[in-house]
Amino acid sequence: MHDTAFNAAYIARILSEAGEYADSYSYWTFSDVFEEMDVPKAVFHGGFGLVALNSIKKPTFYTFEFFSEAGKELLYRDEHLLKDEDRYAIIGWNWHDMRDNKPCPARNYVLQLPALGRQAVLVKKVVGGACANPLQTWSNLGKPRTLDRKQLQVLRAAAEPCQTDAKLFEQNGIYEVELSISCNCLYYLEIMPVEDMTATYLSFDAGEFYGLK
Repeated sequence: MHDTAFNAAYIARILSEAGEYADSYSYWTFSDVFEEMDVPKAVFHGGFGLVALNSIKKPTFYTFEFFSEAGKELLYRDEHLLKDEDRYAIIGWNWHDMRDNKPCPARNYVLQLPALGRQAVLVKKVVGGACANPLQTWSNLGKPRTLDRKQLQVLRAAAEPCQTDAKLFEQNGIYEVELSISCNCLYYLEIMPVEDMTATYLSFDAGEFYGLK
């Protein structure tokens, strides 16, 4: 399970609560390549590391990255969502035991956040499913025992989270954000205030800029 997106979502819940029980938390281990296990016989073999052979990041790598990017002031937490800081860093997860045959519905939220300004940008990163899931890509490649240069490029690109962005506008003093967290996925949302400088560019014409003229 260490290579899966399931593990990333599972560790997210633990990290969200660990501060109440411990001063520090470590994960064994950073790399799949360590003395006791010898050199891995395959790119993905269920090793403990956050990073697989050939420096391919596993989904759980991003659990730690997302929490490290979050701030220090906790604003809200439940079993599937955590948000903090004045810029809004939101981490959501939907862990489901893969041995359980019960359905795993998406976790749906409508977040209403005090506005940080008239306009903001919402940046969303997704881990799980088809996103940041190099184990699935390795399987699609036929689980090669050794990688050629092209396969390595494909796997490293497949290991990156899917990132999207959108504009947010204040309405009645709040930002409203709809969020649906798929099964065994991990989400990181960052909301930052924006000062729109578009109209300050020389000879700017909105219709011409967007190809409407």
